[in-house]
Amino acid sequence: MRAGSKRPRENNAVSVQSKLSTFFGSSRPAPLVTQAMLNSAVMNYVVMDSLPFATVESEHFRKVALLGLQPSLQVMAKKTLVNKLSVKIEEMKTGLKKALGEVDHVATTADAWTKHRRAFLGFAVHWIDPQSLERMSAALAVRRIKGRHTYDVLSSCIHEVHQEFAIHKKVC
Repeated sequence: MRAGSKRPRENNAVSVQSKLSTFFGSSRPAPLVTQAMLNSAVMNYVVMDSLPFATVESEHFRKVALLGLQPSLQVMAKKTLVNKLSVKIEEMKTGLKKALGEVDHVATTADAWTKHRRAFLGFAVHWIDPQSLERMSAALAVRRIKGRHTYDVLSSCIHEVHQEFAIHKKVC
């Protein structure tokens, strides 16, 4: 076969290019992005990828985030991001405290680790939902441990988290 010549099709098959709608659903226009949608996407990006809050102040990040969007939209500042995340954290904690208030018994687990010469203690809580009888789990907290990892330091940290979520009398 000569260079550049087409390969003969077998069985007289016709090659047809797939339409984008095959992969992306209908050919309806994309919904208009709102400021709230952009804020939510930026918060999820920073949190889920464990990025520094200062990411939102990067000129390059702002250019990418706003690419193809309406000129009226703006990427939030670092201070706004921190404030919005603080509100979201409090909402999540309130919901978790409410769910834990409805159960009689819980179990907690803890894990300690060191990263960049800093020690941390993470907590999870586990319980059975009284209505559905499903096993439930949630992350409670991550605390920095300073100093030696003695029994007193660890037990004090565990007790503080249990009291913060009002589960200190429910732990099995």
